[in-house]
Amino acid sequence: MDLASDTNGHAESIIPNMAIERKYGDQYNFRFKGGIVINPGGKHEKKIDQELIRGIYLKETKMIHL
Repeated sequence: MDLASDTNGHAESIIPNMAIERKYGDQYNFRFKGGIVINPGGKHEKKIDQELIRGIYLKETKMIHL
């Protein structure tokens, strides 16, 4: 995932700000805390609120969908 946490105007690791929300069979839903930066440091960097993004991990496809 090309995401980072927006901490005092600096992009930092998203991992400490992720939380597993539910588990349905082989599906894991997770959410983020604080501000989020999409494509940090990239040409199309964009800051969004944590309420605007959720993630789903499907074990059978080994993919994360945002």
